[in-house]
Amino acid sequence: MPRIFISYRRKDSRKDTGRIYDRLVEAFGRANIFKDVDNIPPGSTYPEELDKAIAGSDIFLVMIGSQWVDIRDDAGGRRLDDAADPVRLEIERGLQEGDHLRMIPVLVDDATMPTASQLPESIRSLAFKNAVVVRDDPDFNRDVERLIAYIRQLRGTPDQLKRRISPIWVSVGVAALLGIGMLIAQGLRPPTPEATLTPTSSIETVAMPDTETATEAPSSTAAPSATPTATDTPTDTLSPTASFTATDTAEPTRTPSDTPTPELEALAMTFEAEQSATAGYAETLTATAWTSTPTANATETFAAFLTQRAAGNLTRTAESWTDTPTHTPTRTPTRTPTYTHTFTPSPSFTPSNTPIPLGYAGNPVTENSAWTPVVRQIGGVDMVLVPAGCFNMGSDDPDNYPDELPVHELCFDTPFWIDQTEVTNRQFVDFEGRAQVGSIYTGALRPRDNVNWIEASNFCVLRGGRLPTEAEWEYSARGADSLLFPWGDTWNADLAVVGRAVGAGTQNAGSIPENASWVGALDMIGNVWEWTASAYLPYPFDANASGHDLPDEGDEAPDRVLRGSSWYNPEARLARASYRAYIEPETRNPAYGFRCVMDFEAGN
Repeated sequence: MPRIFISYRRKDSRKDTGRIYDRLVEAFGRANIFKDVDNIPPGSTYPEELDKAIAGSDIFLVMIGSQWVDIRDDAGGRRLDDAADPVRLEIERGLQEGDHLRMIPVLVDDATMPTASQLPESIRSLAFKNAVVVRDDPDFNRDVERLIAYIRQLRGTPDQLKRRISPIWVSVGVAALLGIGMLIAQGLRPPTPEATLTPTSSIETVAMPDTETATEAPSSTAAPSATPTATDTPTDTLSPTASFTATDTAEPTRTPSDTPTPELEALAMTFEAEQSATAGYAETLTATAWTSTPTANATETFAAFLTQRAAGNLTRTAESWTDTPTHTPTRTPTRTPTYTHTFTPSPSFTPSNTPIPLGYAGNPVTENSAWTPVVRQIGGVDMVLVPAGCFNMGSDDPDNYPDELPVHELCFDTPFWIDQTEVTNRQFVDFEGRAQVGSIYTGALRPRDNVNWIEASNFCVLRGGRLPTEAEWEYSARGADSLLFPWGDTWNADLAVVGRAVGAGTQNAGSIPENASWVGALDMIGNVWEWTASAYLPYPFDANASGHDLPDEGDEAPDRVLRGSSWYNPEARLARASYRAYIEPETRNPAYGFRCVMDFEAGN
């Protein structure tokens, strides 16, 4: 049974915390829930009890109400800026536990996630934690049940507690992306986004200094005001001179400097959500040498034969034909002529059997090494052919999670196409994709990030395709050999864009050709988590129940599955091709991207 520590401010969220506490007690027992009012014995020393409670906990809930950030003391100072503030001390102590303790912000009373710039340095990493939203009635019970379900999934050993939430940041946490810029260039003036459907806060964009940017038109009812234009004008950037480390003191004032700081992996630049798109890209993507000539189509071959036959090029030849009657008169009262008719038909025509090409319907691939990658440009985007075949979906590997079981064979009777790389910022602009906010990492050839499931799905439809199901994605990564990783069964962090700092973020799509899967798909692991069409449901996988559409209005939208890990996550366990992450489809994140698939006929 997990032990849960609850941190809250009485003046901010006492009522909501009390209701949630009662529900947690029902689910996990009073002895496993620590809330200071109920659990600190009279006469006890608070710091000592706090240390014992946090050290013995598995889950740390930070209750954040609408006034949590700005509550003031009697002197008018902000409570969070006081190094002796109990809530700040609790969070500092909880963060010191590292991976042993799962810290989950819980947003109540219509609160939004605080940005990193609003927090003292000692607790700034809280801004990047995945949050759970608990709304007021009539949604309260359902939201608390979701929170309890998360905690149940996290129940177990400390390693098992690293389950679902750490790979993914919550949608409201995108507001905290201002903190990315603040961590990198503290002191830059926060920008103002021009058009968002649900504005929450300013967002700063992180860009590599040698990377150009691509910007799409805003998602709104108004038509774009101008056609995207190309520019090669370099962007001025500022680099801070101060380095930032956690302390127990109030946050100092910082002034940006023009002096470059080599320790920073990237420079911050002001983000404008709807700027003119950049079309003059200096970067080029190096293509891996694949053959792009598919084997002849058996159906087309036989159709050509029928055409020839109809044109008269094929004729029947009579080997012999005799039609000469023989008359034998007989001198009798009755004369009976006798006719002898001999007919010898030509042999019937039997067409030869044309072999079905490997990977086509009727001739599935049975091992990865038998397949030679086929790359074809469809609608201006390089896509790779995924042949017909079977694989074992899921994993019984020692590092697996329960939702990867049972392992079951899944077959594809016909081939399909999948994007060779994740959708890039340039492609998103070129196809006039629509999203509520822009990418955080804006290089033209970087993956389009910060998109939710709905925006990704709509973009693929715009291209004439769709999001892959999680089965299609996993088969494209693992193949008939059911590999653990696209390149084999041994983890190699050098073959994936993983474990990078926030200032570095993503990398150009397809920049590591050695990580190609058996069909030639690149970056199936790392760079960005990839949305799939599939709802998060128990195995065995059911394509008919997976679903591509959102529920009817008023129904709860099912969580959607993401695959493939991201630049932010260093863990090999999360990078296995069978790993299933999931979250609400409305969630967006700088570590979320996608690629599209198309039916086989699209490439013909």
